[in-house]
Amino acid sequence: MLAVDVPAEVREHEVEINLGDRRYRVRGMARNMSFEQLRINLLVAQGECFHVDNLDLYSARQRGVYVRQAATELGVKPDVVKREVGKVLLKLEQLQEVLASHSLAPVGLAEGAAELVLEQAVDPAQHVDAAGVVEHGDGPEGLGGDGAAGRLRTIVTR
Repeated sequence: MLAVDVPAEVREHEVEINLGDRRYRVRGMARNMSFEQLRINLLVAQGECFHVDNLDLYSARQRGVYVRQAATELGVKPDVVKREVGKVLLKLEQLQEVLASHSLAPVGLAEGAAELVLEQAVDPAQHVDAAGVVEHGDGPEGLGGDGAAGRLRTIVTR
């Protein structure tokens, strides 16, 4: 798999990726537990302009239609959106692989990542170094009463 160094903020039901002055919001990742599809709801916004649609990112035709329509709505060249959608696709593949490789049930993304961290029983600082995951927030209540899950509401990956 091609690696892409794009920061992504993973929340319970969505992933947000900022590229330049455009923000991409992805919903529906929890449904994609197989590597044959990457069917999502993808919104791109720039200022007050936006475009949103459901598509399978592995479908070149659907991706092409999305790119053209988004470029028109945002007033940018299609090549710019095409390049960024490619980065979004590669980042989502990375996230999909992490979720699928750890056999996580199709739960919210943040919970799935929290389960992954708790399963591995590593210190959060070590997890940042090893996987590039940054955990923040705090809460005394957690799975198993150890308080760890309360810190895992939002996970940022690079």
